[in-house]
Amino acid sequence: MTKAEKLLKEKKLSVTEARKSVLEFFLKSKKPLNVLDFKGDKTFESFNESSIYRNITKLEEAGIIQSIPSAGDYQSYELVNHGHHHHHISCSNCKKIQCLKVCGLEKRMKEMAKTVDFLLVGHSVELVGLCSDCRS
Repeated sequence: MTKAEKLLKEKKLSVTEARKSVLEFFLKSKKPLNVLDFKGDKTFESFNESSIYRNITKLEEAGIIQSIPSAGDYQSYELVNHGHHHHHISCSNCKKIQCLKVCGLEKRMKEMAKTVDFLLVGHSVELVGLCSDCRS
């Protein structure tokens, strides 16, 4: 049994060929994905776009993948917890998204929340800039 099949069964999702293929694509990806990434891959040539969207929605509802803030026209997704807490930066020109390896914000944000009598339990930050290719 593949890792994708095990994960689908753990989350009590039916193991269809389409769902397994979509999840395997996320498992092997080193970056956030959107529907264009699927449409540009030979594996998904025979899949219609609605099937890809449907399976992404099911994986998100099951808590296997999560949407991430994006400057692009298409919503991007990645595996939940993608190994560690991190943020993303997206290029405002080409829409490429990169994962940032570190987050040094937690301590300062806890202090900020405390000033308005809140206990911080999590945070989300959207960073937008220009990638090196677009600056050239």
